[in-house]
Amino acid sequence: MRRALMVLAACLSLSLGIAQVQAANGSGIQFSAEAVQTSAQGEQGPVAKMFVGGNGMRRTEYSQNNQRVVQIAMPSQGVMWVVFPDQGSYMERRMPTMAAGGTAGKDNDPCAGQPGLECRLLGEETVNGRPTKKWEVSASQQGQVVTMTQWIDSERGFPVRQETPRGGVMELRMTGTEELQGRSVERWEMVMTPPEGQGQPIRSVQWFDPELEIAIREELPDGSVRELRNIQVGAQPETLFQVPAGYQKVEPPAQQPMQRR
Repeated sequence: MRRALMVLAACLSLSLGIAQVQAANGSGIQFSAEAVQTSAQGEQGPVAKMFVGGNGMRRTEYSQNNQRVVQIAMPSQGVMWVVFPDQGSYMERRMPTMAAGGTAGKDNDPCAGQPGLECRLLGEETVNGRPTKKWEVSASQQGQVVTMTQWIDSERGFPVRQETPRGGVMELRMTGTEELQGRSVERWEMVMTPPEGQGQPIRSVQWFDPELEIAIREELPDGSVRELRNIQVGAQPETLFQVPAGYQKVEPPAQQPMQRR
């Protein structure tokens, strides 16, 4: 899923459900924050620092195996750098290119910048009281075309409903507004229902910040919490989104071939 539900994947898995893509879309608001994950037992995991600049530029700093790591995502260039300050080196990876300042969910084809996907607008519908655009999204997998349906919220630009070919359904429903960390946020409940006979629905809650166009808190089904703390709105230095001069570019480690038994 392109926007709200490229769920829970970046920044040591500390980014939030809606956060990653909305930040990449470029709300025009620059800010910094700390990304924190807390277990259901109240144990806090590692803290990552996140910086969001213009044109969706994003920097995440964290520690892995006692080594400092910095990820710099540049959506307008279609590139991500993984920087290792302790070694003075970096790796370069390709990522989907997104036009500077683009807001794909609100104005554009949801497949924009997603190679291998095709989208077809089916019309406009109301889902849980919210106006949406209904899209058919198709991709080729192992020679077969797989198609799902998404209902993109016309105001917020992320899917509020998705149906998969096998019958799975994801649905987001806004249940109210609240104050969180001194910010006005919307509370969204997510229900992911697997195909019939394949388990029970999974529920989570997200608090979406309309100004930043990200979720700043998420409660997961297991009781753990992911959230952004110490949010500071303001322009971020351009140097945060550059590989330091003199760093050596290295190639990602090659995957080891599988051994036959």
